[in-house]
Amino acid sequence: MAIRDGLTGLYNHRHFYDRLEEEFSRAGRYAAPLSLVFFDIDDFKRINDLYGHTQGDRVLKRIGKLVKSVARESDIPARYGGDEFAIILPNTAGDGAFDLANRIQAVILDCEFENLPGEQITVSSGVSTFANKNVQSFNDLVHLVDEGMYKSKNQGKNMVSRA
Repeated sequence: MAIRDGLTGLYNHRHFYDRLEEEFSRAGRYAAPLSLVFFDIDDFKRINDLYGHTQGDRVLKRIGKLVKSVARESDIPARYGGDEFAIILPNTAGDGAFDLANRIQAVILDCEFENLPGEQITVSSGVSTFANKNVQSFNDLVHLVDEGMYKSKNQGKNMVSRA
């Protein structure tokens, strides 16, 4: 069974959940922190509408490479779906996850995307952390990080919010 997204080379949605369940169990067993970062591309539909889906795919592929360049070896980056990305951060407290999300945001903001003249790609991110049994399940952790991402969207986009 394939575990990689064919476009970005990141892990796919199914593998993300398999690994998240494993890492959540490990974090609970060893009382270690576990963080999640979710982000999606702001106004991605507009990029597809203006420049075409082929160019949109190039943006997704490039963002996959940027995420890999920022993530640590122990991190588990995935394409969650569409223009949404997720990163599992084992043994990482909230501040470390918040820093990583900000680094990803900055790298994407500074990137010049081929064939997108004058366009600046931004992302809205959410961060959540499992520590001291503050959530009951890995699904609760996903729900929280999703809330953080939508908080960033609703407060103007191009930002990182903790959940």
